[in-house]
Amino acid sequence: MDFGHVREIKEIEIGRLDLRYAHTRIQRVERVSTLISSMERFGQILPVIVLREATESLVLIDGYQRVKALERSGRDTVVAEIWECKEEEALVEVLARAQSRKWEFLEEAALLWELHHRYQLSQSRIASLLGRKQGWVSGRLALYNALSEDILELIRKGCISTWAATRVI
Repeated sequence: MDFGHVREIKEIEIGRLDLRYAHTRIQRVERVSTLISSMERFGQILPVIVLREATESLVLIDGYQRVKALERSGRDTVVAEIWECKEEEALVEVLARAQSRKWEFLEEAALLWELHHRYQLSQSRIASLLGRKQGWVSGRLALYNALSEDILELIRKGCISTWAATRVI
């Protein structure tokens, strides 16, 4: 995929964001609290990543914890890096940046599921795009598919850890 898409950085209203990938993220109350403290001292250091769709909708791709911290601080705007590309390209690029961000195993798996099922990319294609082996992709997808929706929701809410859920399987 070509990651040479248009990017601009600007401040946008949080209320304009489409949070369609919220279900792929795990809520971490302690992480949000740490971000609130940091943002109060230093402001928002890293922009969130937003995809501008043809309809002018702004889809939040990465930065769910930062947005939550800003909302809890009473702020209604966020500094965003706005990308203009295909949605699946944005997801692949965010996953490919894994070295610059610590991903929860299940968050990665959920985004891989989106690429595989919603965008019909094969496991080998996803692996190739991410510079990974197909076994890495299939292992994460197998675990994600093995968890019930109830367990996934408990993990997303931070009620049980990914580690505990994977041990149950």
